Amino acid sequence: MGVSVALDDFGTGYSGLYHLTRLAIDKIKIDRSFFDTTLENQNEMVKAILALGKSLRMKITAEGVEHERLADWLATHECDFAQGYLFGRPLPLDQVKELLAMSVSEGPVRALAVPGK
Repeated sequence: MGVSVALDDFGTGYSGLYHLTRLAIDKIKIDRSFFDTTLENQNEMVKAILALGKSLRMKITAEGVEHERLADWLATHECDFAQGYLFGRPLPLDQVKELLAMSVSEGPVRALAVPGK
């Protein structure tokens, strides 16, 4: 059917370890709060989450990526995907429609240009 399930905000609230084995989850999204402080203070925890996700054969997305340094660190540690202001800002619906139309006709879009930025 082509449907997958992601566990959002992993590591916070109710989206914890219990759900990883009880639900049919294909992906986890590491909550941005793990990246709010300096990378040096969080890297061991994030490495552990990445290793856990990989061992369960899940794709992993890091949320809240705002700086190249963090994006580089995540790539080095084999994080599958990243999202955040580094790659694009929220867009109005009409611009999202244009972007989706471009993606279909011109191939995948990796990063968004932000008007006026």
